[in-house]
Amino acid sequence: MINEIEFTSKISFEDENMCKIIASSLEIETKNLVTDRAVASINRDKKDLFLLIKAKDSVSARAAMNSYLKLIDVSLKIIQKTTEH
Repeated sequence: MINEIEFTSKISFEDENMCKIIASSLEIETKNLVTDRAVASINRDKKDLFLLIKAKDSVSARAAMNSYLKLIDVSLKIIQKTTEH
């Protein structure tokens, strides 16, 4: 029987500032998307963002990962749209 699922995803960016912006925006969500089934934390090292998810089961782990990947995707699209000239 599985007691907990824990995994870390490394997402590398071309630009260190972009990584910093995304990490900052996700940091807020780690405090707001707290459930009793999954928690997430964000760390950053220059151009690399590390997303750690701890969940009680595979369904919760998958849902949390999908949520954070979607938030990253939306954040990147917003940044891209606001920086277009």
